[in-house]
Amino acid sequence: NLTISRNHLGMAYLHVHFLEALIQQLEQVFTSPKWNARRAAIQFVQSMIFWNLFNARPYAQRLHALVLKCLFDERLEIRIVASITLSGFYQCDYIQVTPEDLNHFRAMSKTNYFTKINGKKVTSARDVVKRHGGQYV
Repeated sequence: NLTISRNHLGMAYLHVHFLEALIQQLEQVFTSPKWNARRAAIQFVQSMIFWNLFNARPYAQRLHALVLKCLFDERLEIRIVASITLSGFYQCDYIQVTPEDLNHFRAMSKTNYFTKINGKKVTSARDVVKRHGGQYV
């Protein structure tokens, strides 16, 4: 099964030079138009980092940026996995919570996703995505 293979690879000890090549490939997958590929990649990042926590430290900022991009993906499935991944990164101290992160997420949580069109409240899909994860600038 592909999922089991992906998880076993993520649980393997990866040397630093393999991590660099793997992260480059993940960056390519995150630009894929196929949402299943993007979701599989973010799930792989979860297991890869949690099993290679100490030797993956040099790549923390790159992976942080990838996960933040996934937080405002058009697909809810990807946003959910990205939020779980980011939460795990914070909890295991792989990434430090910065004041900028907190300010950004507080501002995004206050995003109003209702807009008025012809006097009726309409839900804006763009604002829902922004409220879920935000466009991290």
